[in-house]
Amino acid sequence: MFKILVVEDDCALNHSVCAYLDANGFEATGCLNADDACDKLFEGVYDLIISDIMMPGTDGFAFAEEVRDFNKDIPILFMTARGDIEAKRRGFRIGIDDYVEKPVDLEELKMRIGALLRRSDFSLFSLMGCRMPRFLTQHIHKRPLKTISYSTSVSYTIRCKCLAAVCEMFMFC
Repeated sequence: MFKILVVEDDCALNHSVCAYLDANGFEATGCLNADDACDKLFEGVYDLIISDIMMPGTDGFAFAEEVRDFNKDIPILFMTARGDIEAKRRGFRIGIDDYVEKPVDLEELKMRIGALLRRSDFSLFSLMGCRMPRFLTQHIHKRPLKTISYSTSVSYTIRCKCLAAVCEMFMFC
């Protein structure tokens, strides 16, 4: 299950987005400001970040810059009311990966998330410091996966051990 961090200061929108993502097979964690989001990022592993730009305290631009200082690979999607070209230009220069304007169509948001995760090697192999080979990416996306529910820490440990074995086997690390 992909873990998504939602950083949105509008409590109702934050809750709606998280509930929608949870109902659609993601594990979403909501934060109302960038400082709480940074704490969450240091406490756990996330596959994607959705962030507003205009928030009290640290804004989305500064938050994205801070994330990029310690993680160049995690996909970041801005979800914001700022539709001006300057805001978009600044966001993409910082290193965000996609941009969606409010009011947000949740189905479109889900499609954009799916596209970002398909193109992202972070969600699996970057945890081990290696890149997933293209042929393996194609193989994984063609086969349905069987899932077994474990606690987050057990799932993380299993995922890391499996990734280490695959990396070692194919000598991609």
